[in-house]
Amino acid sequence: MILILLMFLCLPLAILFSFLASFPVLKQNRPLGSLLLITSLLSALSILWELRFDIDIISHMFTYDQLSADFQAYFMALYLATATLSLLARLRWNRDHGRGILLILAITFWVLSPAPHVLISPGAFMH
Repeated sequence: MILILLMFLCLPLAILFSFLASFPVLKQNRPLGSLLLITSLLSALSILWELRFDIDIISHMFTYDQLSADFQAYFMALYLATATLSLLARLRWNRDHGRGILLILAITFWVLSPAPHVLISPGAFMH
C-alpha cells in the first residue's frame, strides 16, 4: 500500500528533490542553479494550483491527464523543463562537491512521475 502511495507521489517528490538540489547546484553553477530553483518553485506552485480545485489528493493522485485543461500545456512544459535542468545539472555535477544524491533522487522521481498515469489508464499507451 505504501509503495502505491509513493508511486502516486512521484511528481511532488520530484519537484521537492529538484528544489532541494538547486541549492548545491547554485554553488557550482549559478545560472543553472537559478533556473532550477525558479522552475522547481513554479512547478510547486502548479501543484498547489491543482490542489485548489480538489483538496482530496487521493482522488486525483497527481496524474497528468487531470491537470487543468487551460494550463495543461504550460504545466507539462514546466515539468519537462525542470526535469531537463535536473538532468543537465547532474551531467555537469562536479564530484568535488559530493555525490549529488539530491539530483539523483530528483531524476529518479522525474523518470517515475508518469507511473500513475500508466497505472490508471494503461490503454492510452497501447496505440
